[in-house]
Amino acid sequence: KFDRSGACVDMPNEPAESNFKAKVHLTSYPCRERNGVIWVYMGPESPAPELPEIEWNMVPAENVHLSKRVATNNWVQALEGEIDSSHAGFLHSRRDRESRQVSIDRSPRFETIDTEYGVAIAARRDAGPDTYYWRINQFLLPFYTLVPPEGRVQTISGHAWVPIDDTNTLCFMFTYHPTNAMDPKWRDILSRGRNGREPDIPGSP
Repeated sequence: KFDRSGACVDMPNEPAESNFKAKVHLTSYPCRERNGVIWVYMGPESPAPELPEIEWNMVPAENVHLSKRVATNNWVQALEGEIDSSHAGFLHSRRDRESRQVSIDRSPRFETIDTEYGVAIAARRDAGPDTYYWRINQFLLPFYTLVPPEGRVQTISGHAWVPIDDTNTLCFMFTYHPTNAMDPKWRDILSRGRNGREPDIPGSP
């Protein structure tokens, strides 16, 4: 048995007079829980810095839906796919709506702006005579992405992409509203899926 500092405090299979437990120590990392997420600090600074004040983890629990999955691709592939807005018209379209999507510009022009927090990626699509539709995704260092609000629901979604190894990435998905409790119907869709939309993940927290 080990305490939170990593010191061994009990070895039940050792004789009572043994002092071997005093020679065993694990590396430990400070952990803190906020809004259902356990944050682990693995750096050298002591005491650990404050938790990042990221909006999705600061709002009340009723304003946010969290889920997780393991993506079977490397970190760069996962991150690049998230900020590439052009893939949405192909990979996130429903076949029964294709007739309504023929007029959508599927080859947007991209512009990027470096920011203090990362990069803003803007995709410009033709939307009619002298009209453009802009869709802006955000990359927040070191591994967060944000996508624009979803239509009438007006929630904000994004991911935290945490590398596991060269071929797997842990993905936390967050969907939240900055000021209002999430609509129960929308939460149910995120949890269980509907009309061709897959759930974020079965048994999400």
